[in-house]
Parts: sequence; structure tokens; C-alpha cells
Amino acid sequence: MMFLCVCGDKMKRLNLLLLWGVFVFGLAHGSEPLMTLKVSGRIGSYAGAEERTYLFSEAQLLAEPIHTITTSTSWTPIASFAGPRVTDLIKKVGVKGEIVDFHALDGYFYSIPLSELKKYHVILAYKMNGKRLKIRDYGPLFVVYPRDQYRKELNVPTTEGKFVWQVFRMVVR
Repeated sequence: MMFLCVCGDKMKRLNLLLLWGVFVFGLAHGSEPLMTLKVSGRIGSYAGAEERTYLFSEAQLLAEPIHTITTSTSWTPIASFAGPRVTDLIKKVGVKGEIVDFHALDGYFYSIPLSELKKYHVILAYKMNGKRLKIRDYGPLFVVYPRDQYRKELNVPTTEGKFVWQVFRMVVR
């Protein structure tokens, strides 16, 4: 299985190497790869000063306050999704931008205004109906909006692309 992300040339090789290593580590231990989230761009806190990135480990993500959204998506019936709010994560890295790009393992990405993430209390779900999301089931992280709670605003075709699954990276700009 190979993952591809659309990034700059230097970052592309580094991301592929990192993803491959995490994937192989997970397979060697008979489980899914570890859940991590890399944040870069216009942020104030860096774990990797040279790369100007912040990497949330699985332990850090699991330690964040858990928020639950019960909603349907175009791909799932009504389900209970749980994970940290995106706004909580970006506060930790000192966000300085207005847009967040969510990058998926398959190369897909979608740009969402920070104001919208705040308005709808969007989460990065790592659980659905109490079970950890696996890569084949929208994981490791899935951008989830409370679509059913705001039907008139969010149950429209333009919202579909915002439900990004297999998220591994956010870029703030």
C-alpha cells in the first residue's frame, strides 16, 4: 500500500518517508499505524524549528478534550463521532492565519476558513460510535461538521468536500 501527498519537493519526500515508517511500524506491531497530526504554515509554536512544524503525537491527540458530534454524512448513517475540536489544536500551535488546509493520505486536500471551524465547532474525529477509525474507515482523523444540526447551512453539496478523511496534516495560511 502506498500513500501520496501533494506537497513541496523536499516535504514530499519527507512526508512519504514518515508515512511509510509509521505504516510499517504499525504493521510490524499487528495494528493500524499510529495516529499523528503534522501542523505547519502560519503558526507560532514549533516542535521542529528547522521545518517550522508541530507534530501532535497519538498520546497528545488522545489527551485533548474529547467532543462528540452526532450526525449523518453522505458516507455514513447517523453516527456519533468523537475527537478534539480543530480550534483547540490550532490554539496550541499559535495560529496566525485565517485558512486551514486539511491534507489526506491520498493527496486530497480542502481549505476551510478558521471562522467556519470556530462557528460550527468542527472536530477531527478519531472515533465513530465508540470505535477507533482505521484508515479503511475514514481514519486516522476525519473532519466532521455537525451537519444534521445545521441542515439548511451544511446539508448542501458544497459542504461534502469539507468532510476530509484520512487527515494526517494541516497547513495554516
